[in-house]
Amino acid sequence: MPNHKGERINIPEWTGKIYRYLSLNDKDREDLEFLCNFEESGDKSAAKTYLDIVGLKKDHRLAYLFRNFKLFRSMPLGLNDPYDCLVEIDPNTLDTHLLLWFRHYYMLQSYDPVIWQVIMRKIDSSELNNYLKDSTNTFQSDSDKQNITYLVKKTLQTYVNQARVICFSEIPDNILMWAHYADKHEGYCLEFNCVDPKISGFVGLYSVKYPKSDLRPLIDFSLEEWKKFGISRKTLLVKSSHWKYEKEIRMINPSKEEYFQFEPPALEKIILGSKMPDRYKKGFKFLISILNKKKSLSHINFLEASLDPKYFKVNIPK
Repeated sequence: MPNHKGERINIPEWTGKIYRYLSLNDKDREDLEFLCNFEESGDKSAAKTYLDIVGLKKDHRLAYLFRNFKLFRSMPLGLNDPYDCLVEIDPNTLDTHLLLWFRHYYMLQSYDPVIWQVIMRKIDSSELNNYLKDSTNTFQSDSDKQNITYLVKKTLQTYVNQARVICFSEIPDNILMWAHYADKHEGYCLEFNCVDPKISGFVGLYSVKYPKSDLRPLIDFSLEEWKKFGISRKTLLVKSSHWKYEKEIRMINPSKEEYFQFEPPALEKIILGSKMPDRYKKGFKFLISILNKKKSLSHINFLEASLDPKYFKVNIPK
């Protein structure tokens, strides 16, 4: 019997260094300005009190991240690629496979009742009963197949939309990543070491694949697909070659938790963008020094990215 929770993605998990590009929002800029002022005045007590307050507020993303060691996890609907995590069923899918999943979803009552009612009105009741029997392996009409395919597709999409995703990259020096995801080079990038999941807390990291062809990965619900390629792989780990510059490593979790809590030893470096204002850099470093006594962050190294004077590239010190 098919399932989603037990399905394994048939590719090795990623281990090694990963990078998370992050931008600053208005609250972050405000916090860094305040922290810079505290640093200049030498008022560590006021800085600690300030961080104890704003570090509990999710809209203060930077302070919340470092006070709690939590990274925000997106849902597929929040990703910027319109094709990302979008389910599409192969029109050549066998009737047997579609009916198997149709019966599976019906048994679990995992379908959307509104969509179900709309679709079922289009199918003769006697035929519907036949489709729910294990002995039935073919559709009586093209319209029945079309309607049930639509229902299966929508149900699977509902499962996919419930996943939580965090996007990382294999590299810290991509000029487009800094522009698109790190506040036009005014943001920052975090380096995590995920060699040992027991130390880092990172589990379920996979490389995104970028096929040379523009053909989308279609799902056919075959047993071979489920065992070797995986429905999860096709829906969650394949993107258009237009995005290959990202060299994305994706952390996928079926949990509905909004944030992922990582272990502090996993965070090794904080890379500040080449266009981050100096006052923000000073405030950022002061933030980490204030939290260090409670959170043991002395191992973290700060690096500052710069624009190469000769080539179109971002330089990051070793």
